[in-house]
Amino acid sequence: MPVFRRLMYYMGQVARETGQALDRAGCFLQGNYAYREALFASRHRQIMNLVDKKPIVPPSVKFIAPNATVIGDVRLGADCSVWYGAVLRGDVNKIIVGERSNIQDRAVVHVASGGGDESKAAPTWIGDDVTIGHAAIVHACVIEEHAVVGMGAVLLDKCRIEPGAVVAAGATVTPGTVVGANQIWVGSPARFLRAVTDEERQQFANQCQAYVRLAALHAEECGKTPAQLEAERVAQQLREERSDDYMSSLGLLGRDEEIIAGQMAYLERERRLASGKM
Repeated sequence: MPVFRRLMYYMGQVARETGQALDRAGCFLQGNYAYREALFASRHRQIMNLVDKKPIVPPSVKFIAPNATVIGDVRLGADCSVWYGAVLRGDVNKIIVGERSNIQDRAVVHVASGGGDESKAAPTWIGDDVTIGHAAIVHACVIEEHAVVGMGAVLLDKCRIEPGAVVAAGATVTPGTVVGANQIWVGSPARFLRAVTDEERQQFANQCQAYVRLAALHAEECGKTPAQLEAERVAQQLREERSDDYMSSLGLLGRDEEIIAGQMAYLERERRLASGKM
């Protein structure tokens, strides 16, 4: 990384930290009159650069959970999803995730630097339509298209999972092992069990597509603004307090959006009065 770019990166980091410190100091000086954002200001970052290594996340990526972490040299494919608590850490090598693949909750994907020995360095490559189960550990290996990695499975350096293969839940694939195409491997260390049936192959494909659809629903819900969340809360409160019969007697049945908009405007005025901004 050029010296000038590195310098600018660290200057930007210092400026951001200084701004946050000034905001905290200002609130302290204002005391009880300070307006503090009601929402918790988490410093967690879903997508994080590491000096000159920047994740490539195109708009076509279906979903990255709010508490997931994508760090460094990571490239995500179209319609893929990274679920709650999952970590993709491309700090010392690169990670590539194919289209429609899903990295499920609390899974960890990492790479190997080799400690200066190029023969030991290895990226992680995940093909299209791959399922990485909950809490699986994928380290510096290759997983080809339509493969399935079960919950809690461990894949170690430079192993290869060929197309359509299945690593069962809790299995450990040792370094350099090749899991053959359309085979199921189980145990620790993992061993061949049997071939994948046509019915199972279709089931895994359907599961992958289901995750694409499910990711869209989670993305919509997690992407709501504070104003939208507050509007939903107000709407739910109104539904609990006022039945359809009551609303009909007032001639207000079917005018929910208008009522909610009025209620939101009232709450905003109250908030501004409380913070001294009116």
